Amino acid sequence: MRITFNILTFDGVGRLEADTYKARQFSRAELAMASAFHSDDSENVVDAVSRFMDHGGRWAPSKALTRKIEDAVLGRTRCLRL
Repeated sequence: MRITFNILTFDGVGRLEADTYKARQFSRAELAMASAFHSDDSENVVDAVSRFMDHGGRWAPSKALTRKIEDAVLGRTRCLRL
């Protein structure tokens, strides 16, 4: 099982900033595909924009919180309903 956590940003009135989210997702895809298209000519040149964009949207919870999130997602604990 692979779990990733994301940071969602909202504008001043509480709407999801979808363009920011999409840009981060495209950056992740670009990083994943970069190794497949790696050229020996570009070994010393790194385009870090995708890496910075991807990193800006990631979050790493503690192990204890990760365990609680996994338990909630997998139905192993009761979740407060709003």
